[in-house]
Amino acid sequence: EAFPSVETMAHDYLEAIRRRQPAGPYRLFGYSFGGIVAYEVAQLLRAAGEEVRLLALADPQLPEWTLGWTFRIAQLARLRSRSASDVATFVARRLKIVPTPPDLVQYRGHEKFGPLEARMDASKYAAAAAYLPRIRPFTGDVTLFVASARLRADPLKSASCGWDRYIGSLAIHALDTDHFRMMSDEPYVTQIAGVLARLLA
Repeated sequence: EAFPSVETMAHDYLEAIRRRQPAGPYRLFGYSFGGIVAYEVAQLLRAAGEEVRLLALADPQLPEWTLGWTFRIAQLARLRSRSASDVATFVARRLKIVPTPPDLVQYRGHEKFGPLEARMDASKYAAAAAYLPRIRPFTGDVTLFVASARLRADPLKSASCGWDRYIGSLAIHALDTDHFRMMSDEPYVTQIAGVLARLLA
């Protein structure tokens, strides 16, 4: 069975949200792939004339590499602005001189959950890649939490997880951790909660 599109999931989430809260203003938060879905939910609400007072995303990595030459040009542009050590790290990882840190896989070696996670991740990447050419720009403030470990692993990756081309007003908060621990471990959970509390106030 095919994995639902981002738009389909956003419509389903929006129905559930509106059953609880029929009218705005709305405040949305999404983590990882859920951040991509939250972005589309915000677009649907805006299109319906509703106010999205808060949109916050936690490490929602867009699959920029599926853009082909557009992604390569963006990488070259970032290459020119990075330090010599960042460039050396990038080259060393590409030549496999130094090992690449673990990617966004949590249960790779687990006998039961590993295969399930692999299938789920492949489905989410496919859905995100299909959504990428259809992303509409978002006007308004967006808060983005980013795991710094991802940028250390590949200094030429986008510091905005690929969102800077779609969001004009983007406040980025870098957390010195990886993709998984940012939403489970201290002090990162408290750091995210503190930012959200200030925005909600």
